[in-house]
Amino acid sequence: MATQLGPNGASRCAAGSRRAVRVQASGVGAYVGVKSAGQLQQVAKQKPEGFWQTASKQINVRSRGSSGPRRRAVTMMPVSTPKVLVRPVGQRQYEWVDLWESYTMNKVVFIREAISEDVANNMIALTLYLDSLDKKRIYYWLNCPGGDVTPTLALYDTMQYVRSPTATVCYGMCLGMGGFLLTAGGEKGYRYSMPHSILMMHHPSGASRGQASEMHIESRELVRVRDYLSLVISDSTGQPYDRVIRELSRNKWMNPKEAIECGMIDKVLTYTESLTLLPPSHLISLLQVIRELSRNKWMNPKEAIEYGMIDKVLTTPMPKPPSIGPKFRFDREQGTGEAMQSRDVI
Repeated sequence: MATQLGPNGASRCAAGSRRAVRVQASGVGAYVGVKSAGQLQQVAKQKPEGFWQTASKQINVRSRGSSGPRRRAVTMMPVSTPKVLVRPVGQRQYEWVDLWESYTMNKVVFIREAISEDVANNMIALTLYLDSLDKKRIYYWLNCPGGDVTPTLALYDTMQYVRSPTATVCYGMCLGMGGFLLTAGGEKGYRYSMPHSILMMHHPSGASRGQASEMHIESRELVRVRDYLSLVISDSTGQPYDRVIRELSRNKWMNPKEAIECGMIDKVLTYTESLTLLPPSHLISLLQVIRELSRNKWMNPKEAIEYGMIDKVLTTPMPKPPSIGPKFRFDREQGTGEAMQSRDVI
């Protein structure tokens, strides 16, 4: 590994994959970059500081224009996608496949991010492939914060083009073009939403720069796209065109119930158990909840049970204390105690 001296008497590593610890020379001349811990100890002995103080000082140093090393930021280990055991169609053996891939085998597609060019291209290719397998319904689960207009329209056209029927389900949120895809992409009667989803729709927005004539052309194109999207939404929701234009001129936020009244979705996927089945002792008035949760409310498990937050505390049985010494067996007839030779095995 080659080293070269820097302009201020320090040396740097010229090649190699090991990180160089850049030590500034202070009265001892130039010092070569990559050194082991033992060699760094020798440098530390020549200075009043100790070994760890010298190492920390040289690692943390960061002067303007310097190429010295930075302390790497501590990040959490990424969570890997779980694997599930499935048997692909036409095969005998089971295979460990990615969780999202296993859903794709059942024609369930997840859109979990804003719709961009890359996302739309992948979803279009996947839709065409799933349509070529069979004519079963394709389910699109949407947790989409919005996206670009043109890629979303390309995906919408593909969903209308395929022969397989489509269904859309909102979980989390569907905002902007995500709400448009939820409403217009799914077949009527098969547009669902989870109970606590957030939905929002509005007119498309854009910006332009340049000459006045160019800005006028861009604004006319934006108005044309707005009118076309409003026409599609009006046809999907059953609302008058004028009302769609008026209400979507600003952000229109809706919960699932309001989305059903607006015609944006058809049904809310409810839980298997209704909240009214809870015992009356667990029901707390709304005003009490708002008042008590306006500040941090700390509770131990017993208080959480009284509050209705949990139902049971998982207790661990106390271990039996070990027996010390031999056991004694008392003979009633003789009235004497007789020591047993066996001991408890712990």
